[in-house]
Amino acid sequence: MAFVAAKCTQCGADLQVDKTKEAANCEHCGSAFIVEKAINNYNVANAQINAQTVNVQMGATEQSLIDYANRFVDSNPKEAIKTYKNALKVNPNCYLAWRGIAEASLSPNPTLPIWKRQSPE
Repeated sequence: MAFVAAKCTQCGADLQVDKTKEAANCEHCGSAFIVEKAINNYNVANAQINAQTVNVQMGATEQSLIDYANRFVDSNPKEAIKTYKNALKVNPNCYLAWRGIAEASLSPNPTLPIWKRQSPE
């Protein structure tokens, strides 16, 4: 048996678990837990970060939203506009989002590629 350090998913007690098993019971609180999750709990709780600055990116970035919306300008302008508006929540001054909203809003025939559309006369 190969025992490794783990942390109970219920009470947080430090444990030694057999990593070849799928499940076990906590010797402190009696709760059943999945061994892999208990090992991950231990690893996260005991992680050490050796850096002066740590940047954590949560959610979508402005550029990823613009890239996503650009795929829908012609085929689904409503989805594109919704996504451009989400980009504006990240950065209200994003000219690419404003331009994308205008382009998607003015699309005369959203099912045709832009190069096949007839220009207004």
